[in-house]
Parts: sequence; structure tokens; C-alpha cells
Amino acid sequence: LLAFAREQGHSPDLVLHNSAVAAASCGASSGNWALAFTLLRNLQGAVVQPDQVTYTAACTACQRAAAAAQALRVLQVLPRQKIHACAIMHSTVVMACARATFWQEGAALLGRLNRGMGTRQAFLG
Repeated sequence: LLAFAREQGHSPDLVLHNSAVAAASCGASSGNWALAFTLLRNLQGAVVQPDQVTYTAACTACQRAAAAAQALRVLQVLPRQKIHACAIMHSTVVMACARATFWQEGAALLGRLNRGMGTRQAFLG
């Protein structure tokens, strides 16, 4: 769909990019985290920049594929992008850790969230 839009002379907007990343998370029963990350990487240097929805969709692809290391990496990138991770993103990363038997990393993330979130609003972003 992204390629088709470009072929037709259109510049895909953020909604279309987010839809493509989200579609990668729905592919097969295990998601396609590699495709989601390729789509995310293609946004680097583009006029359209990824947002919280884009990164959450990439984390969802990781969760479905049990790609915990990649999901945890997304959380590391967010501060540089000046994007706040919301409750859904954190939950998705914890579930990716659980599926990949990275239970220690998931528990550590939950501990950091418990210590770092003073209010419900801060957690929800």
C-alpha cells in the first residue's frame, strides 16, 4: 500500500505508515517484527516521523513474535525520539518478555514502572 501510494505520486502520511506497521504485527499468528522494524527504519529521515502509535505497533509485532529483545530496544530508543511510552506499549513489551521467557527483564520493567510512575496520568502518557 505504501509503494502503491508512492507510485501514484502521493506521499504516505503517518496514518498510512502506522497502518502498515500495525499490519505487520497481524501477519501470521506470530507477527512479523522484522517487517515492522523495516517499515519503522524507512521513516528515519523522512518528512513523516514515527509517533507513539508507530512504536506501539512495532512492539505489538514483537510481542506476537516473542521478540522481547527487539521490544526492549524500542523502549531504549524512545527518549531520543522524545516520545513517551504509554501503558499499552509497556504492557506489550512485558508480554513480549513473557512470551520469550525473558521473565527477569519483564519483571525488571514492571519494577521500574512501579517506582517511576507517581500517578496514573504519568503512566498513561
